[in-house]
Amino acid sequence: MNRWFKTKNPTTVIAGESVLKFLPEQLNQLKAEKVLIITDKKENYLQKLNDFLPHDKKYLHYSEIDKETSVNKVNEAAKLAVENNIDTIVAFGSGDVIDTAKVVAYKAKNMDKFDWGSYTFAEGPRLNLVTATTTLATTFSNTPFAFIKDTDKQKTRTLSGDAFFPHVSIVDSKIPVLLTPREMASGINLTLSTIVEGYVSTLSSLYSDAITMSALELLISGIYNLHSDSSNEEAFEKIQVAGILASYSVNNSMLGMVSATANAFYGKYQVDYGEICGCVMYPYLHLTVPSRLEKFSKIANKIFMQQQQQNYFPEKETLAKEGIDKLKQMVDSISPTLTLSQLGVKREELSHIAGIIAKDDGLLSCPVIPDKHEIENVLEQAYSSKE
Repeated sequence: MNRWFKTKNPTTVIAGESVLKFLPEQLNQLKAEKVLIITDKKENYLQKLNDFLPHDKKYLHYSEIDKETSVNKVNEAAKLAVENNIDTIVAFGSGDVIDTAKVVAYKAKNMDKFDWGSYTFAEGPRLNLVTATTTLATTFSNTPFAFIKDTDKQKTRTLSGDAFFPHVSIVDSKIPVLLTPREMASGINLTLSTIVEGYVSTLSSLYSDAITMSALELLISGIYNLHSDSSNEEAFEKIQVAGILASYSVNNSMLGMVSATANAFYGKYQVDYGEICGCVMYPYLHLTVPSRLEKFSKIANKIFMQQQQQNYFPEKETLAKEGIDKLKQMVDSISPTLTLSQLGVKREELSHIAGIIAKDDGLLSCPVIPDKHEIENVLEQAYSSKE
């Protein structure tokens, strides 16, 4: 664990019930005049957003994002923003929409010097950016990361830097009522992977540990609420706030093995990011248990205490592993975790993808840095196992 930490979070976060009503106020504070709205192709979401758009602005709509980001879509939207003198972007959608908007806001102000080959981008001029998430996964609406698919090269470009922090992030707990159980489980798995990897990271600190454990408690409580009522808005709010808290942790403890794996598959296949996280998270966490036994035991205790099993005291490693299994059962009860096979991944490509993951810098903060063979073993388990 780090004995020091540094935190910076310039994003204004507005979260809770019916907070989309604050959008006009935020646009006025940003002195927005010409606004580019970026969404996916779900018309019902745009209709919901229209009710909150002030009439004294000029609007342009870009809705070409279809379940994934892409370099080409970023280039198109940035060109559209420049040609129409856009000063503000409103991103209303899932992580794909928000990541696209993060990069568009920066690129539109840096067209001549923007380099897709870069990893870290220095803070510089950019368009105003307001994000409003429509899913349960809220973590990356409050981080300096963006994951953009490069279809031509079959890879995910991970971009980072303070330039990608949104100016405002709106998280309204009334919006996810339109989600399917599978979409809910995807968002929960993405948030859960961020929480747990942040907690066991070698870069974790007292600051990030306090945040991640609070996030985990909220997430577990939200999942239990969903078990009794799949449209429970209090559950949505708890899960979304857990993701926001997790974002403060990941900003300090960085990404890990699960994120690196999701990026590798996301770049090559048309797959949901959160579903990939759900596939690989559990076998990887079992691999990590011996090196972070104390922390995994605390996670398990948090789970079993919320189940009112306070008197359950097995040996630590057993407790830790049972805690991981219980997490999976909880999410599976909302919608079963799919295997890599079910997501369309080809088994013969697992070895090649394991090699890509093994070279990802995201692994440097992992408590156990797996080699290619160990990664391939995790992928094999995720390919067909339902356990």
